[in-house]
Amino acid sequence: MNKLDLVGFYKNYGESLATRLAAIAHSGETKAFVYIEDLASAEEIVAAQSSGLKPEHNVLVWERFTEHTQDAGRDNYNSRIQGSLAIIRKPAKDSRDARSAAIDDCRNVALKVFALMRRDEQTFDSMLNQAGIRFDLDGQSGEPIPMLKGGWVGYGFVFEWLAPLDLELSDEDLLA
Repeated sequence: MNKLDLVGFYKNYGESLATRLAAIAHSGETKAFVYIEDLASAEEIVAAQSSGLKPEHNVLVWERFTEHTQDAGRDNYNSRIQGSLAIIRKPAKDSRDARSAAIDDCRNVALKVFALMRRDEQTFDSMLNQAGIRFDLDGQSGEPIPMLKGGWVGYGFVFEWLAPLDLELSDEDLLA
């Protein structure tokens, strides 16, 4: 079994979603992807906003995952990855109706991110499928983000992946 750098894979995969989805269209010219440690951290969101994000453009905020290990039996182990994502944008107008419409749009884009993850899980040559990662669509929680500093709003979801976990030790791992 190849050892997967899950942290690097996770971040790169999130950025690939932002690059491939037309509603986000992250590129070198249009920054629309942010990787953060804590979605609840106002400081990280504010720092991301000041790093070249364009108002009125959908941005994928991809939060570092947490994990729980599980024994799948017969020397098979899994890591249940819990990730978080949010789509944020700044409404064109500062009104309740504009914020509400932007939140609804962000929810729809977040669901498209889920649809792309689902497709990647089922497509033979995709990043998720090649890594043996399964996307669990059942029971994922989402909620609106009514107002962030700077007038940004959005919609966020928690999601789960089931990833193979290599717990094999080699002679090099042991001192004696």
